[in-house]
Amino acid sequence: MQRIFLFSILMLLFVTFSIDAVPIDQSEFDSAAILFDFSSTNSNDFVISGGWFVTGAYQTWHTINIDFNEAISAVGVDVTRTKGQNIGMALFDTNNTLLEEYTWSERAPFFMGLDYGTNDIMRVSIFNNSDDLDIDNLIYQRQTQADPVPEPATMLLLGSGLISIVGFKRKFKKS
Repeated sequence: MQRIFLFSILMLLFVTFSIDAVPIDQSEFDSAAILFDFSSTNSNDFVISGGWFVTGAYQTWHTINIDFNEAISAVGVDVTRTKGQNIGMALFDTNNTLLEEYTWSERAPFFMGLDYGTNDIMRVSIFNNSDDLDIDNLIYQRQTQADPVPEPATMLLLGSGLISIVGFKRKFKKS
């Protein structure tokens, strides 16, 4: 009995996981994704701060903050100009708690995008350690999948629990 209990505790510790944002390319956004091309300075979905609008882009010295009105699951931008490398993107939730941060070591122009997988992103910060950062073509989407697919670890935990119940039943039946 102690072995089964110990096994169950170890399985719970083993199955503990965290959601990690995954870098994605622009082609990986679904057809419902919203594209904002900065030809306009207005959006009903978000407020952008930390820089200024220029013709067809948004410019800053160090950090651009994008605060969304509704939570999103994935976001990406075209980095069109920068003097340095190591451009980062940080994702925050409603409480302004850091969900994930990722840094690209590329020279402009390039696309940077992150998919968090769940609708938890309320703020995105795009930052640069050197002067000058221009972005264009902000794309974002919300997760629309209603029924998530069970993860293998969840199925393993459920299976081990069922096996434990069967084992207990057989042990007490023999007694």
